[in-house]
Amino acid sequence: QKHATNVHVWFFYVLYNMASSLEDQRFRKTIEFLHKANVSQYVKLPQIAAMGDTSCGKSSLLSQILGTPLACNSEITTRCPVRIRLEKGDANSDARVDVRWNDSAHEGVYQKKSVPREKLHLEIRDAQDQILSTVGKSVAPDIIEIEVFDPQWDGLTLIDLPGIVRHVGKNDDVNLKQGIRDLIDEFLKNERCIILAILPANVDYHNSEILDDAREVDPDTLRTLPIITKADTIDKGAEGPVLKVLMGNETEFALGFHMVKCRNQHALDTDVTIEQAIAEEERFFRVNEPWGSVADRMLFGVPALQTKLSRIQCDMIKKAIPSIRDEIRALKDQCEKDISQVGSTLSTDAERRN
Repeated sequence: QKHATNVHVWFFYVLYNMASSLEDQRFRKTIEFLHKANVSQYVKLPQIAAMGDTSCGKSSLLSQILGTPLACNSEITTRCPVRIRLEKGDANSDARVDVRWNDSAHEGVYQKKSVPREKLHLEIRDAQDQILSTVGKSVAPDIIEIEVFDPQWDGLTLIDLPGIVRHVGKNDDVNLKQGIRDLIDEFLKNERCIILAILPANVDYHNSEILDDAREVDPDTLRTLPIITKADTIDKGAEGPVLKVLMGNETEFALGFHMVKCRNQHALDTDVTIEQAIAEEERFFRVNEPWGSVADRMLFGVPALQTKLSRIQCDMIKKAIPSIRDEIRALKDQCEKDISQVGSTLSTDAERRN
């Protein structure tokens, strides 16, 4: 009888989790449908956007989350938003690349493509070049949409934004700095956008522009998740202050801090794979102090961050869906009211002349 009771408890636990997972996927697919329908032009939709200075480790982090190399070097590689969708599916499937133009006049300029994962970064670069040459700017709000499949993913969508620029080089467009600033501000001001604030470990958090920007638009820190990157660049003996920041002893954020160690330039130059990098990251945080003594292991590493982001995304979407529905209904009602004021359809030349 006790065994039967345990089986029943286990059975309903599994059913509950399956139902919760299906509900999460349903909500997420609803938001994806609204994004594809360009509803984001009229209603702010939930999203997670990675922001930070150039060379802060943002692209390396997203590459490791994606499991596929993205362009990573010291130059400004991202000049328009890249929306990354991780979907459950065959890991051997080609990635999909599309462009969502900010101006409908440019629709059809770039053709949606399927490309091998190992060539995804090249296709992103080509799509970005197409956008910039079409709009005639050095940075643009038009979005490159990519979709990558893996059997281990339950679904996660992230946006990579251009890195913050403080100084413009002599060969750069003089409007580059302000263009990036305006683009990032659009996402910062979206109250339904989770801010992934990327902070290199070798930079004092007091000097982080993105943390300052995040606190300005999110004073209660309810939608800001600071990510400490480049954990291996901390000077020996200087780990203590970084540990205090990670544990929230220096400054508090409602979502807490997270720390990762991704491929550095040497690893990229020596063709270290992402799988090898993830294994090395796990070893690094396990054997090196003070990280190895921290009880909460969910503070470290890209796999733990993926789990955390999936949960944050689901919670955010569930919370936002009712108000999004109300806003869409209000816009629809106003549209119908405006249409009714136009009057009935004119069917004859005399009516049109009058």
